[in-house]
Amino acid sequence: MRAQPKPIRIGAISPLTGALTYNGTQAQAGIRFAVDIINKAGGIKSMGARRSK
Repeated sequence: MRAQPKPIRIGAISPLTGALTYNGTQAQAGIRFAVDIINKAGGIKSMGARRSK
């Protein structure tokens, strides 16, 4: 039985308050959407099919 590889943590800096709140929340939603697609496709293949978080 193989151990599950640790998930890859993804970080981003975006404004979540103030005048640019809309832009920051849209960027955050886009990142989450991309992570979901990558994970559903089996993870990042070049890194041993590791999942993103």
